[in-house]
Amino acid sequence: MNEERRWLVSASLIATATMFAFFLVAPYVGYPLEPNQAQRVLQLVLPTFIGYLALAVPHYFGDKEPAETLQPTRDRRLLVRGPVIVFGICYLLLIGVFWYSNRATGIPGMGMNIDTFAWFTSLLLAFLAAVTGLLAKKLFD
Repeated sequence: MNEERRWLVSASLIATATMFAFFLVAPYVGYPLEPNQAQRVLQLVLPTFIGYLALAVPHYFGDKEPAETLQPTRDRRLLVRGPVIVFGICYLLLIGVFWYSNRATGIPGMGMNIDTFAWFTSLLLAFLAAVTGLLAKKLFD
C-alpha cells in the first residue's frame, strides 16, 4: 500500500497547489470571480486535501514503522485513486461551466452564481471525503 500512500500524498499536494494558485490568480486575470468569492471557494476546497496530508504526517514521521496490513489490489487502487480522479474531472468541468456561463459575451443574468458553484463544490467534496477520507485513515494508521 506504500504506492497508494504516495499517490494520495502526491495527489493532495498537487490539488492543494493547483487550487490555491488558480483561485489566487483567477479574479485578476479575467476569470469571473471576485477575490472574496475565490477565497470562499478556497475555504471549501483546501481543508479536504490538507486533511489528507495531515493524516500522512504521523505515518512518515512517527516513532514506529506501521505494519503493512493491507495488500495492494486493483480494487483498493481503484478506491484510492478513483474518487480523486472523478473529483478532478468533475471539478474541472464545474470551473469550465462557471467560466463559460459568466463570460463577457454571455447572456447577462444567466450565468451560474457563486452560491451554485459553492454548492456543487461542496457536493463534489462530500463525495471525495466519503470514500477517500476513510481510506486515507486506513492507509495512514
